[in-house]
Amino acid sequence: MASDGKVTITIDLDSTKARGEVKSLKSLFSGLSESGSKLGSVFKSVLGANLVSSAITSGIGMVGSGIREIVGELNSSQKAWKTFEGNLQAFGRSSDEIRKAKTEMQDFATKTIYSASDMASTYSQLDAVGTKNVGSLVKAFGGLAASAENPAQAMKSLSTQATQMASKPKVAWMDFKIMMEQAPAGMAAVAKEMGMSTAELVSAVQDGKIKTEDFFDAMNRAGNSDAFQKMATEFKTVDQAIDGAKESLSNKLMPAFEKLNAFGIKAVNALSDALEKINFGKLADGLGEFLESINVEK
Repeated sequence: MASDGKVTITIDLDSTKARGEVKSLKSLFSGLSESGSKLGSVFKSVLGANLVSSAITSGIGMVGSGIREIVGELNSSQKAWKTFEGNLQAFGRSSDEIRKAKTEMQDFATKTIYSASDMASTYSQLDAVGTKNVGSLVKAFGGLAASAENPAQAMKSLSTQATQMASKPKVAWMDFKIMMEQAPAGMAAVAKEMGMSTAELVSAVQDGKIKTEDFFDAMNRAGNSDAFQKMATEFKTVDQAIDGAKESLSNKLMPAFEKLNAFGIKAVNALSDALEKINFGKLADGLGEFLESINVEK
């Protein structure tokens, strides 16, 4: 081997000896190739282990975050459905009517990116002021909102403004203006259902000529069309699909969560009742007498 780091291989081309040298040379290259393969396998194994470890760590974090989100969703839904049931009972709805309405809203929510708890609030408020076809109308809001860039936000806006509209005989410009800003394509479809262009509908609303009932009927027809309902029930991103899955899971967990909640409320009430029976004034007086009896020397 030369001192400059180069390897010199000398081959004697004399018959038998030459063949032996060539065989040795082949073995050398074969060994080098095999070593290279083994080294590559080692790198792949190490890299793979790191990737798996990273995936596990990330997965655990996602699971923890997901559980916290689901608990938050359950709490939100629990409050909304209790209010929903209370409002409908107050206005004379039977247990069967309430159950059917709740099932309808939950079923629609699991197929879309929308929250059933948001629909519960909208449904109960629209029903309270005597709006017709409430369940169908709420689903229509979902269809129209699906045409927006941010459907979930548009759904909240349409629901809020529609709830404000419901108590008025005519559509107010400020309510309609927000709907236009949130779901312009949806409002264009409503205008078409009313036999107008978007500009004509805007002008008619500004002049106070559009009856709320007529506007809701047009929203119902437009929002429940096949095209808009298809948009509402087709997830466009993985995030939207995850939202739908979480909604479905929270609905299935709700019965068990309600029982757990009921137990927790009873436990807190029992603790509160026990605390009420304690005479804190007497306890304070006794503590004061005890402290005064201590002789503190300076």
